[in-house]
Amino acid sequence: MSGDTLIQAFATPIFLRKRAGAPELDAKLAATVRGLASESPSDDAHRAHQGGFYTKGDFFERQDLPGVKEMRQVAAKAVVDYIRQVTGRTDLPSRIQIISWAALTRARDYQTPHVHAGATLSGVYYAVAPPRPEPQGCIDFLTPVDLKEMTFLKGDSNTYCRVVPEAGDLVLFPAYLKHYTHPFFDEHERIVIVFNAHVSRD
Repeated sequence: MSGDTLIQAFATPIFLRKRAGAPELDAKLAATVRGLASESPSDDAHRAHQGGFYTKGDFFERQDLPGVKEMRQVAAKAVVDYIRQVTGRTDLPSRIQIISWAALTRARDYQTPHVHAGATLSGVYYAVAPPRPEPQGCIDFLTPVDLKEMTFLKGDSNTYCRVVPEAGDLVLFPAYLKHYTHPFFDEHERIVIVFNAHVSRD
């Protein structure tokens, strides 16, 4: 039988869910993170950031704080939907563990290129993300193909994929995918909830 088939082998699935959370959730999370930033030092150990405030411990365990319980549900649903869409399977892995932290960044704060070693999936939820001209505030994902091997359709292949986030957006991606963020240059802030999912099947 004749016909053409294009097989997308070794694709890197990046999941973008627009308006994953309601504005009311964003407001709760913003107030919670601002409160933590005002009373606690930033947990800077083993971070890829330049500037900013980062919470200590598993943010999702702080379900006494406004917005945290709802945010955990938003993250868990996204992880499940991602797995089902990528694998095409309806049965779920036997173990899905999600841990999280929150970050507050201001003018000229940014993240250097990094991966989330040891995790299966990583995600970012944008509770506060004022619109800015690209690339300010954007997150860029770098190709997992070694650049010295990047000869396929030279001139037509991008070496990065950029997401321009808005408040309420959730981005989910393989934890091995190297990524970084761009700074912005005014006095507004950006507040995100970052999480790692550890997934396994028995």
